[in-house]
Amino acid sequence: MVAPDPDDETGESRVLALTKHNLHRGAPSMRYRVEGRVVYGADGSRIDAAGIVWEGTSPHSASDLLAALDGPRAGTGVGPLEKA
Repeated sequence: MVAPDPDDETGESRVLALTKHNLHRGAPSMRYRVEGRVVYGADGSRIDAAGIVWEGTSPHSASDLLAALDGPRAGTGVGPLEKA
């Protein structure tokens, strides 16, 4: 699952956390943010794009993130159509 990082006051970072795993012990949750970038097409045209900046691991599990959504940040528009 992806949810806002409860430790980030800017609201820019997100946490990617596993919600289920059967065949292994799991992986750590990862913190990231989306950053604007400029790339150039084969014809030299400018293309505005987005890139992922990985910021390391996060101590928050999927359960932690769900609990945080019920707290002070509830109703902030987190849902399937939220702009990452």
